[in-house]
Amino acid sequence: MSLENKKDCDSESGEGLDVITWDELEDIVESILDVVPDKDYSHYFAYEIEDLEFSSNWEKDQNLLDDIKGEVLNSFKKGWDELNTTKDQNSYFRIKAIDFAQKLSWHNAYFQVGNRKVRKKVYEQHKKKDYTETFSMNIDVFEKNLFEEFLQFNIGYWVVIWVLREWWNDARESDFPSRFNFNYRDLVDTEFQLILGIDEEDEEDEESEDTLEEKIKKLEKSVEIERNLVVSFWDWTLKDLFENGYSKNLLCDN
Repeated sequence: MSLENKKDCDSESGEGLDVITWDELEDIVESILDVVPDKDYSHYFAYEIEDLEFSSNWEKDQNLLDDIKGEVLNSFKKGWDELNTTKDQNSYFRIKAIDFAQKLSWHNAYFQVGNRKVRKKVYEQHKKKDYTETFSMNIDVFEKNLFEEFLQFNIGYWVVIWVLREWWNDARESDFPSRFNFNYRDLVDTEFQLILGIDEEDEEDEESEDTLEEKIKKLEKSVEIERNLVVSFWDWTLKDLFENGYSKNLLCDN
């Protein structure tokens, strides 16, 4: 199957274009994963995580990255055979980009929020609200699992962006989808600020708490709007608009 066929988006509906079979997608994803640095976990962080209790353990785990690569590949399999057009497949990968970016952003924010003592406040607050198995474990196990998920989401996001750009000439902006990422990260940071910055015994903090909660509500609306734009806005008509001289910024920042 020619890569050029994937980039030839001359049909408004996408009909008549070759779709990517699962075997073809599996080959391309595996070829991307083959260049992921084996066992070099520091490659995925631009910062040092303070008080990471399990660090000496995962460095000795020779199978961790291979397992994560397998999880990333399997994450694309469910429902793939039900996508009958190139447009459907393009939209599917845009949704994947949103999902990976959102999860990656939360995990990133958690590990950057502070040292173990600070992070434990965030963990305890979420544990109060979530009684599923995820938060029934102690913080040592929780952070170990969270770090492994971070690696998975990081690699998965990288694969999704590569496929969108190389197969559909899509997602070319830096940090795609940038506006969604910006708003969602602001939302997570504000939620953490609410958890960490409010003194329950200080009456003066009541106004600050109300302000933060109001900001969270506004950001949640913004995040939902941007998510809907990224998931639904792109279609084959957009290519025609670009070719007729419309600026991408006039259409959609994402």
